[in-house]
Amino acid sequence: MEMMRSLRHVNIDHLHVGWYQSTYYGSFVSRALLDSQFSYQHAIEESVVLIYDPIKTAQGSLSLKAYRLTPKLMEICKEKDFTPEALKKANIGFEHMFEEVPIIIKNSHLINYVQRRTQENTQRQSRGEPALPEEDMSKMFKPPQAPPRMDTLLIAGQINNYCQNVKEFTSQNLGKLFMAEALQGHN
Repeated sequence: MEMMRSLRHVNIDHLHVGWYQSTYYGSFVSRALLDSQFSYQHAIEESVVLIYDPIKTAQGSLSLKAYRLTPKLMEICKEKDFTPEALKKANIGFEHMFEEVPIIIKNSHLINYVQRRTQENTQRQSRGEPALPEEDMSKMFKPPQAPPRMDTLLIAGQINNYCQNVKEFTSQNLGKLFMAEALQGHN
């Protein structure tokens, strides 16, 4: 709120439309995120949460997504009834919790440069002059450095451990379940 007041004080246009969260490999879905987004969306209907993944971004592709809670989930959060019956009645599954909002990213400096260059070449051609050569964009803009791999390897190892633990846990319990069913079938 203090930042909003400061922006208003110096006559900077501002419109608060949400918040952002850093995440690793899409691990952003949590109760804290749901509660925060509900608060924002309840106060400002257009509110979104931006999800930024620094690891995917470091690998060369900007990982930035915007999400909102679905109207169904907003209703359930308003009622604060998270019982299995209420969720079943509302037909809410994990795929009906969030809706993705499209993001359009514009690089105004690059667009301005390309438009200016095209316009200048059009004018040169109309005067009978040769067009300026197209410059290689990779020479003008420094390519990103290769991302470090150690963090990725460590996270991959951690995910592998989680998967192994889940596999061991489920295989033991499934075996017990099938034995219990077999024993009940003979009685």
